[in-house]
Amino acid sequence: MPSTSVMQGLGEGVALPTMNNLMANHIPREAKARALGMAFSGFHSGEAYEGGRLSTSARSRLTV
Repeated sequence: MPSTSVMQGLGEGVALPTMNNLMANHIPREAKARALGMAFSGFHSGEAYEGGRLSTSARSRLTV
């Protein structure tokens, strides 16, 4: 499980800066706010979805 968390953290660590760079270079200025809002809401809704799917026993193992 710790190796999975490390890999997830590495992936998440580069995802947001990369997304910002892609949006800055490839999205027209007048559409940037909407594009960033949609992209970042996707990140957070995915986290909420996965958090809701965790069982009670898994949740208790994740809390310190």
